[in-house]
Amino acid sequence: MRTAVWRGTCDTRAMWIVTPRDVGRVEFGRMMRDGVIATVIPGHATPADVPASPPIRRHVLGTMTPAGGQVTGLAALWALGAGPPPTEMHVRYDPRRRLGTRRGPLPMIGHAVGLAAPADLDGRLHPSIACPAVAVADALRWAPASLAAPVIADAVRLGLVEPGAVEAA
Repeated sequence: MRTAVWRGTCDTRAMWIVTPRDVGRVEFGRMMRDGVIATVIPGHATPADVPASPPIRRHVLGTMTPAGGQVTGLAALWALGAGPPPTEMHVRYDPRRRLGTRRGPLPMIGHAVGLAAPADLDGRLHPSIACPAVAVADALRWAPASLAAPVIADAVRLGLVEPGAVEAA
């Protein structure tokens, strides 16, 4: 006789993130027009009185990141609290693996360069987001300089990276 074991299969997404899939496309649009919810990134919103803080940003990007991938560049810096919302999502992955595809609100650009050290914030690792120093280096590598420079300056101002790390990148 087999014993059923609960494996935690309930939906673990935070209740403060609303998507069209949760409430329906028409209702999502109505809630946006009425000011009930505010956009975090296209297709993801929070109640209007809940600011899109870095933990919420990390959670949203973490749910959009394909398995085995790691968000980097300007999107990772945004998730860590620096800069405006991203317009595209650069994802690092191990060259020996095939990166799964996901439909999402942001175009995803994969780079088979290997995974970096995960972001370590307050002793909590975020494996789906690259550490700030790697995110800065990747932003300089893959984003236009006119977009990357102000975000990197914001990351330095916030203390996410040391100025020396930026120069080394």
